[in-house]
Amino acid sequence: MNWLRSKIRAAKIDVFRFTEGQLIQYVGFLLIPLLFWAAAGFVIYDSISEYALHIPLVFALTLGWVAKLFIQNGYVSIGRKQWFELIIGWAMVGLIVFDMEGNTKIPHYIFATIFFEGSVFNMIYYSSGRYRIFAILFGLFLNFAMAGCFIWGWYSIFWAEWIGMLPISVHKSLETLGIID
Repeated sequence: MNWLRSKIRAAKIDVFRFTEGQLIQYVGFLLIPLLFWAAAGFVIYDSISEYALHIPLVFALTLGWVAKLFIQNGYVSIGRKQWFELIIGWAMVGLIVFDMEGNTKIPHYIFATIFFEGSVFNMIYYSSGRYRIFAILFGLFLNFAMAGCFIWGWYSIFWAEWIGMLPISVHKSLETLGIID
C-alpha cells in the first residue's frame, strides 16, 4: 500500500512539474521579442521575422522551441483541440523554414497567418460557452493589434506581432492553470 501511495504522490508531482514547465514556457513565449532585440545588439527591426536575417541561429532555436511547445501540447493533451495545436506548431516550423525574403515570402506570410489566426480560431472555437467571451476578447485584441499595423499603419509589424503574442500567451497560461478552458 505504501508503494502505491508513493507512486500516486510521484505522479502528482510529475503533473505539477509538467504544468509548471508549460506555464513558464508560455510566459517565455511572450519574451521572445526581447531576446531577439538583445541578441541583435539592441536593434528593433521591422518584424520579428526579420531577426532571422540577423541572428539566424537564435531565431531558429527560439522559434523551434515554440513550435515544440505547441506540437507537444497538441500531442500530449487529450481532447478535442489536440489536432489544432499541432497545426499551429507546424505553422511555426514553416515560419522558420521559409524566411520573409525572395521566393519564400508568400509561404512565410501564409504560415504566419495560420499561426496567429489559427490561435484565434483555437481560442474561440474550442472554448466552452462559459469562457467564450474571454476567448473572443483575446481574439479581438490580437486582430486589433494586427489592424494597427496593416490597416492603420500605427506601428511596424514587429509591434503588431508582439502585441498579438500577448493574448496567445495569456490565454495559454490561463488554460494551463485551469482558470479557463
